[in-house]
Formats: sequence, C-alpha cells, structure tokens
Amino acid sequence: MANYSNAHENLPAASKNSDVTEFQRTESDLQLKHQVVKNTLAKLTSSGALRVKCNEGKAWIDPELWEASNAEDKENVAHAVFESCNKTVAIYDAKSAKKLAGYGLPDGFIAY
Repeated sequence: MANYSNAHENLPAASKNSDVTEFQRTESDLQLKHQVVKNTLAKLTSSGALRVKCNEGKAWIDPELWEASNAEDKENVAHAVFESCNKTVAIYDAKSAKKLAGYGLPDGFIAY
C-alpha cells in the first residue's frame, strides 16, 4: 500500500517497506482484514448459508456447513458476525434453531 502521507512537496509516495511506519502498516492490515470479513459474510449470506439479524444479535447458519467447519473456521465466522453487527451475537442452527455458538465481550468465542 502506498504511503501518501510521505508524498508531499512533489516527492514520490513511499515505495519501500522501510518508508512505511508501523502505524500505517497496522492500519493497512486492519483495512484488509475488515474487507475480508465483509466479503466472507457477503458470500455466506448471498448463498443462503447464513442469515444475520444484527438488531437481535442473532445469526442462523446452515448446519451442514457448520459441522463441516473446523474449530478455527467456526470461531472466524462468529467473530465476523460479531464485528459486522458490532455487538454480542448468538449463532443458531438454521434448521433446528439449536444454539451453536456465541461471540461477545468479555468472553470472546463460546461453542455449545
């Protein structure tokens, strides 16, 4: 990512890693991570595998997809929904309505 803050007085923007501050690198990483989260949720919701109601703090996921996922993937989905909704969320089986997991503060991810 170019460092436009160094592109003043008609000087070129930063083009080497050493020209980019740690803050700028972290900010860039956070923006990329946020975009990945948005893309993942968009794919899941558009395919019908995930339904989210942020106002209720609830999400329903296809149980076959959930069961086929490893623990890290399950936590990542729950965390993505949490970030998207900006509040504590519960993840439910879309067919049985059984509570599968939750994500919130201060506990983070909880699987049931």
